[in-house]
Amino acid sequence: MNPEAERIASQWLVNHRATSDPRTLSLIVERAQQLVEDLGGYLSVAHFERGYLELLNEGAISKIDVGFAKQSAAPAIPQEVIDFIESPRTSAWELQRRYNTDATFRSQYDLYERQRKVQQANSTLSVEEYRRLPAATIAKKYRIDAGFRAAVDSLISRGLI
Repeated sequence: MNPEAERIASQWLVNHRATSDPRTLSLIVERAQQLVEDLGGYLSVAHFERGYLELLNEGAISKIDVGFAKQSAAPAIPQEVIDFIESPRTSAWELQRRYNTDATFRSQYDLYERQRKVQQANSTLSVEEYRRLPAATIAKKYRIDAGFRAAVDSLISRGLI
């Protein structure tokens, strides 16, 4: 397997499905590579997931529940990294410099942002907060922020706005 395929396979194992069975893994890798040959394009995590699902439906492999990242009980982002990101003394320049030069920090920062977006999506928006916002801000946030859109849609569906 070439280095790029190994990187993508490990990404799939960490984030989507985890197996230490070499037979199962080799079947999935072969199917993913076959999908690329048949359908064209570049090898991606989606090819591994599709290969896994096809093999599962055929009964060739057993079900794999979650990826290694979801199996671990330890927090994925160290507290000192969270403190660095959230510190008012950390400048945007320093964040960008570290993000561009430190691959570990980059993955931790990306995970932090994904978790923050999920938390925002789960947060509630009151009618008073909604009414305090300028219309232009509401329109912009509604277009780009899925959490805000869900909160506004919730207010609308309950007939509050």
